[in-house]
Amino acid sequence: MVTVLINNAGINVPGKVDEVGEGAVEAIVKVNLVAHFHTIREFLPEMKRKNKGHIVTISSVAGVISVPNQVAYNATKFAVFGLDEGMRVELKSEGYHGVKTTCICPFFIKTGMFKGCRTNSPLLMPILEVDWASKRFVDAIR
Repeated sequence: MVTVLINNAGINVPGKVDEVGEGAVEAIVKVNLVAHFHTIREFLPEMKRKNKGHIVTISSVAGVISVPNQVAYNATKFAVFGLDEGMRVELKSEGYHGVKTTCICPFFIKTGMFKGCRTNSPLLMPILEVDWASKRFVDAIR
């Protein structure tokens, strides 16, 4: 039985809301949001049967505060933030207290997806190192 599901899908096509092509928007939505539903539907029923499990949603700070030229990405990360919140409330209302959810909203991480991104406040909001962020994710899950 899978006891921890980490939904960490993400792609980005930077651009203003009226510049990102329809195909790019659809791809971003499919990967960043719809994929979460597929994996949750696959593993949540067994977690409910056992009343045990943990679903971790990796959102982004862009799912809480919009970032310019990232509207499609922002929208999907807002959506997965809402997906986690809705799922948590739903599980609680159905009495599944042993199935937990955690939503993680990191700042940008130094991966290929955000190559070239800069921060206006590097001391307050540095772009995160992969190893450092990964360790914090594990701590949050525990």
